[in-house]
Amino acid sequence: MQKLTTFGLGFILVANLADIVFTLWFIYYGDIPEANPLMDKLLSTDPFLFVFAKTFFVSMGVLGLHLIRRQEKYRKLVQIATYGCFCVYFALLTSFYLFLVTI
Repeated sequence: MQKLTTFGLGFILVANLADIVFTLWFIYYGDIPEANPLMDKLLSTDPFLFVFAKTFFVSMGVLGLHLIRRQEKYRKLVQIATYGCFCVYFALLTSFYLFLVTI
């Protein structure tokens, strides 16, 4: 089960990077607006700030989950949180891909 959790945490980081690249690409070249109002404000202020904030917060969340999963009493909670984030990112990337196919 630990390997699956490690895979899930790694997937979250990779999916976050893919999300950043796709977001920047389609906002600047595809004329698609950012759906998150907070990220839209950061992106309109400074794209570097957007990338930094998105990378920082997701990475700190993954690091936090990785560190507390070593404690036996939190292991199940970390697994549930990891799988939940995995499912959300997977659904977002899949729906975004389907959206692009329909354009």
